Amino acid sequence: MFGLPPRELLYIAYRVTLTFEGPYGEQKPMAGTGFVIAASSIPVLVTNRHVIDLDYGESTPKYRDYKLKGLQLWGRTKEDRSYVLTLDPTQPFSFSSTRENDVACLVGFRGQISDPAFQIYHHVLIDDLAVARAFDDSLFPGDQVLFPGFPDQFDRSAHRPLLRGGIIASDPKYAYSNSGVFEGDRVAYEAFSSSGSSGSPVFAVPRGFGSQPGARPGMVVGVNAGHIPGAFGAHTGISYFFKSTVVLDILRAHGLEKAT
Repeated sequence: MFGLPPRELLYIAYRVTLTFEGPYGEQKPMAGTGFVIAASSIPVLVTNRHVIDLDYGESTPKYRDYKLKGLQLWGRTKEDRSYVLTLDPTQPFSFSSTRENDVACLVGFRGQISDPAFQIYHHVLIDDLAVARAFDDSLFPGDQVLFPGFPDQFDRSAHRPLLRGGIIASDPKYAYSNSGVFEGDRVAYEAFSSSGSSGSPVFAVPRGFGSQPGARPGMVVGVNAGHIPGAFGAHTGISYFFKSTVVLDILRAHGLEKAT
């Protein structure tokens, strides 16, 4: 799929801004990252469940009655103009049947923008997502990955994302857990995920050339979700993403499949 990272790889990341409303009308703004998949010409917005559901994963009920009231997608056109797409916050997101998988997909989303010629330009194809076999046979500890997104340090002068990188740290064939109990279909990687970059697409860069043994193309391997904190909340340098197979399972439930 990918050769050396093109400039366009950076702009696969979209900034997602949200407004939640509490039971007494109180407003809570939030922000994260998302990316768009073209699946049979149907646009699919992918991000983390915790980005669009404040109560998800919370140990207390403080956000239980908060509702999503505003949802915007910030991106760039083919001509490199910035735009904001206002989405209908009542459209239902789809989730994994495994609750621990922190992934959310908005399938066939609707939005409003003033430009009648507008189209989603920066996206990946459903065929670019790694299947289960890739995690068994083609991805290994030490493989390089890249993830564009909107951490708090993003380029605010022109509203552009940042590209970070790292290497796969756990065995991607298996589900990684730091707690000792199942925490979803996720993989640990040595990278600095931080606030705002939740929902970033994770790309495995190509390895080798042509028919060389062990060679494989680049692929989308997951959805960045967070990091493992250390003492006093310090970043340990270990982050994690949920496997692309979680996204594929959600899309399959909507009748959307990879080409064979």
